[in-house]
Amino acid sequence: MSDMPMPCREATPYLAALADDELAEPLRGQVAAHVAGCAVCAAEVRRHESIRALVGTLPRSAPSPEVLDQVLAASRSAGPSGIVRESLRGRQKRLVPRALPGFLQAATAPPVVRPIGPPRRPRSAALRALPALAAALLITFSVVAFSRFSASNRFGSHSVAPTPQSLAAVLQTTQRAVESKRGALSFSPVLPTYLPAGAAFAGASIGTDPVDASRHYVDITWTIVLPASTLHLRESPLPLSARSDFLSAGPANPGLTWSLGQYQWSSGVLPSQNQRCAIGADRGGYSVVLDVGMQSPGLPCDSSDNAKAINVLRLASLSLGAQYQPFSALPPDLIASVLHFRASAVPGAGASWDVYADPARHRTSVTVRDDHGAVVYVDHISGSDVTRLDPAAHTYATLAGGAGALGEPVALPGDVIAFFNNVNAFLSAGELWTLGPDTADPAHRVRLALVGAPYPTTLYVDPVSRRVVGAAVDYGASSRPGGPNAASRLTQATACPSAFVTIDFFAAGKAPAGVFDFSTAGYTVGQVPRTIGC
Repeated sequence: MSDMPMPCREATPYLAALADDELAEPLRGQVAAHVAGCAVCAAEVRRHESIRALVGTLPRSAPSPEVLDQVLAASRSAGPSGIVRESLRGRQKRLVPRALPGFLQAATAPPVVRPIGPPRRPRSAALRALPALAAALLITFSVVAFSRFSASNRFGSHSVAPTPQSLAAVLQTTQRAVESKRGALSFSPVLPTYLPAGAAFAGASIGTDPVDASRHYVDITWTIVLPASTLHLRESPLPLSARSDFLSAGPANPGLTWSLGQYQWSSGVLPSQNQRCAIGADRGGYSVVLDVGMQSPGLPCDSSDNAKAINVLRLASLSLGAQYQPFSALPPDLIASVLHFRASAVPGAGASWDVYADPARHRTSVTVRDDHGAVVYVDHISGSDVTRLDPAAHTYATLAGGAGALGEPVALPGDVIAFFNNVNAFLSAGELWTLGPDTADPAHRVRLALVGAPYPTTLYVDPVSRRVVGAAVDYGASSRPGGPNAASRLTQATACPSAFVTIDFFAAGKAPAGVFDFSTAGYTVGQVPRTIGC
């Protein structure tokens, strides 16, 4: 293959194989490189991975003895049929149909009435029981063979895997093990409400701090499938800065920093194990460290090759402070909905735009304010016609070229649309976390938090249609969920405007009254301000 980036149409056929780790180099590297830069394909890979994980949790099953009875009955009613054997060296040969073995017929066929004749010598009891015994052995052999064949062929494996426990059972087992050791701890340990599919409790123990023997920590391990690896949780009464088993990685790594507002998780390293990705958080009175085995040892933890491991860390760590709630959502209806957004030139400052767009009716209203909040001009756009009003001077003018030529931001940037369109991929990776019903409007909105954003960012979903209906960014908050260097999905550094404050989608009938009404009454033709940029 060439060195040119692989397009979606070429990568799509290989996404399932990539998820199953069945691609050889160099094709695997090219497909993985495409997935790393394509949110749509990355979501598809994660979908295949989740399906595989779910299938792996299905219980084993074996056919009942009645199955063989039904097969035999069907074969008797259908009668023998010709079978053709194909040969590569000779012509096709018709095989002579074979009847069922005599002992099997004796065990399954109805009794045959024999003609009256000379009496036969009676058979011994052992001989009389032989047909039934043989039939029972055949049934047993068929059931066992079928069961082993089904188990050995699952995902190409050649061994029978034990039935995995449910998530609730694994968490209950963990809870009991930790509670039995609770008396040795000076703090109340917390446990996750999320574990990946196929996780199993491996053990829990109490350890003594090497610096202060009076302090004890709890150490918990689960086995997980990444492929085969472990998830490890250690909670200590010492703050992160005083722990010897976890060293801060310096400045916050945006790829390994997240928060739901209460506890800040950031990256670090384990001095004795450099092939594990680790994060830590102080929780007021004690600290928590969570680590997982890398998928690709030797590569940075936040690389695309270790994406599964990071997703597990993110979901498990956040579930220590908030109940994990599986959730799915649909993108907003960008065509049928009226779009309303407020945005500014820079986060929380500069000129701002207040836009209402009705794409189905090709009409838009744009109100532009200066950095003091005063209205500079209002644009009414119908198709390619733009009429600009200056409320201060009561003048208006018709502008040529349309909104696109003027540079008016009447549509969302492509990156923002891609974010909304891939909402489920972000949910499955833990980058969006379900917070539950919105306290201000619980009947109509469910909140999703963007846990790695530079400013607190919330998406809103309609609980009935499951469509995204809005988003909001709090640029005035002091908290930084993803750290100060994080990239926001709703803050576009190279766009104008760059910072979206609110975005709402609603039905045309629910648009504010008069927002699209256009009138120049009380205005005269005259000079109007130039288009404001960032």
